[in-house]
Amino acid sequence: MLPAYLDKALAPEAMDKVRERLATDPTLRAAYEELLSQESALRGLGAVLRDTAPTVDIEDAVMARVSPARSETRALKASLRELGVALYADAPRVDIVGDVMAAYPARSEEAALAALEGDMIAVGDDLRTLAPRVDIVEPVMRDVASGRLDKDTSLAAARKRAARRREPLFSWRFVAAAAACVLAVLSVFVMRLSQPPVPNELHLAGRTPATTERTHQHPDHEPPSLLEGEPLATSPSNAGERLSLLTSATRPVSGAEPGESAEFARPSRAFTAQDIIAAKRDAIGGESEALALLARWGALDPDEVRRLLEEGLLSPAELAGLSRFLPDAEAYALLKEALEQSPDNPALHYALARNLMLDPDRYEEALQQMALFKEIASDNSLPYYMDARIRLAQGDYAGALEALEYAGAFQAGSAFALDNARQHSLALQAAGMSFDEAQLLAAFNAGAEEYNATTQLGYELLSYGAYFESLGDAETALAIYKSVHQMGLQLNQGAAFSNEMLAGLDVQMAAIEAMNGLAQVMDIPGGAYTLEIAYVAFVEGLDFFLEHTEVFDNMIAVSDMSTIFNAVRYMMHQGDLDYQKGP
Repeated sequence: MLPAYLDKALAPEAMDKVRERLATDPTLRAAYEELLSQESALRGLGAVLRDTAPTVDIEDAVMARVSPARSETRALKASLRELGVALYADAPRVDIVGDVMAAYPARSEEAALAALEGDMIAVGDDLRTLAPRVDIVEPVMRDVASGRLDKDTSLAAARKRAARRREPLFSWRFVAAAAACVLAVLSVFVMRLSQPPVPNELHLAGRTPATTERTHQHPDHEPPSLLEGEPLATSPSNAGERLSLLTSATRPVSGAEPGESAEFARPSRAFTAQDIIAAKRDAIGGESEALALLARWGALDPDEVRRLLEEGLLSPAELAGLSRFLPDAEAYALLKEALEQSPDNPALHYALARNLMLDPDRYEEALQQMALFKEIASDNSLPYYMDARIRLAQGDYAGALEALEYAGAFQAGSAFALDNARQHSLALQAAGMSFDEAQLLAAFNAGAEEYNATTQLGYELLSYGAYFESLGDAETALAIYKSVHQMGLQLNQGAAFSNEMLAGLDVQMAAIEAMNGLAQVMDIPGGAYTLEIAYVAFVEGLDFFLEHTEVFDNMIAVSDMSTIFNAVRYMMHQGDLDYQKGP
C-alpha cells in the first residue's frame, strides 16, 4: 500500500491507518523512506536523461516518406469519389411522400403542436447558448452621456421595441415582472418614509422639487465640504433596510456565523434526505423558517473545520468556500497559509480579500490582495468593485471612480458560488454526512453566502453615492449609481445559481431607485434614456429569473426522490439556472 499512499490514492480511512502504522512500525517506516529515496533517485535520473539525451532531427526523413503517401492518397480520393458518384446514380429512388402525408393526419393536432413547441424550445436554447455576446455598454453609455439620444428616442418607443422582442406582450411572466417592480418601488418608498434616522449611517438627500432650494440634514451637523483625501465611513448596511422584496421569494439565509448562539448551530438530532427535501418544499412555499433550518443543517462547526484540516480531509484550497465557518482572525491566518501553497487560486484570493475588508487597519493589505486577484481572475469584475469600496473609505475618490469605470468594461462578475457549493458538499461528507444528504444541503444553500456578500458590497457603494448626492455632487453620485447597476448586470451574467442572480436583481433595483430619485431633483443629461435602459435590462433579467426558478421549484415540489437526486447532481455540476437544459 505504500506506493498508493505516496500517490495519495487511498481512501481517507486507509490513509489514516497507514499514517498510524508509519508512526509506530520502524520496519514499515524504513520501507517508506526507502521508497522516498528511490523516487528521488528516479527523478534525478530522469532529469539527467533529459539533459544528456541527444537531439535527433527526423523532419527530413519523415517528410521524405510523407510526399509519396500524399500522391497515393490523392489517387485513392479520386477513386472513392468516382465510386460515390456511380453509387448515387445507380441507387433506386423511393417515393415516400405519399405514404407519409397519408399517415400524417392520423396524428392528433395537439400532439403535433406539442412536438413542434418542444423542438422550438430546444432550438431557442441552442441559439441562446451559441449566440455571441456583444458588449454595447460603452458606446451606448457614451451616446447617453452626450444627451443626443433623448432628442429622438421616447420612452414609449423604447417600450414598443422591448415588447416586440418579447411576445406575447401580456404573458404571465411580463405581468409578474411588472407587478414585482411596482411592488418593489412602492415598498422602498414606504420603507424610506418610515425608516428612523441612524446616527452612524449616511443618509440619502431629501427629495425636493428641483425649483426649490435643497437642504441636507446630518444627524449632528451640516456635512463638511468634500475634500480629496477625506475618508468616508458607513456602518454596515442591512439588506432588509436597504431594499424590499422584488418578488415573493424569501431571501437566502447563510449558515451559522462563528460565535453565534448554539440555537443556530446544526442540530445534533439525525435528519434524513427526506427531511431536507421536505424543508426545501416548505421554503419554496414561502416559509422562511424552513430556509433557516436548511442553513442550520448545512452549517459546519468551527471545530469540525479544524479537525478536517488537521486530518488532511480538507485541503487548503477547499478552504475558500468554508472559511466563513471560522472566526475572522483564524480564517485570515489559514487563508494566508493556503495561498502560499496555491497562489494561483482565485477563490482563495477573493476569500482573503473579503476577510481583509472587515478590518480598516488592513485596507492597504486588502488592496495588495485585490491587485493579485485582478491578475489571476482577469475576466472577473468583482475585485474592481471591492477595490473601489476600500478607496472610498480611505478618501481616494479619484482612484475609486477609476476602479468603477474600469469595472464597467467587464462581461461578468462572480463570487465562485459553484466551486464553493462543491467544497461545501465534500466537507459535509468528510464530517460524516451521507453523499445524498451533503449534496442536497450544499445545493439548496448554494449562493446564499455569495448573495449576502455581493448585495452588501452593492448597498455600501450606493451609500457612498448617496453621500455625494447629499453634498450636491450629482455627477459623482450618478457615476456610482450607474456603476452599481452595471455590477448587478454582471452578477446576473456570472450567476450559476438563482441566489446569485437574485443578488444581481436586488442590486440593479436599488441602483435604479437611486438614479430615479436623483433624476427627480436634478436635471441629468440623457437621464430618462439611462433609466429606461436600466429598467428594460432589469425586467428582462427578472423575466429570465422567474422562468428558470419556476421550472426548478416545480420539479422539487412534485417529483419523486430519484428525480430530485438526479437534478441535484446536475445542479452541483452546472447550477440551478441551467437545470431546464439538463436532465
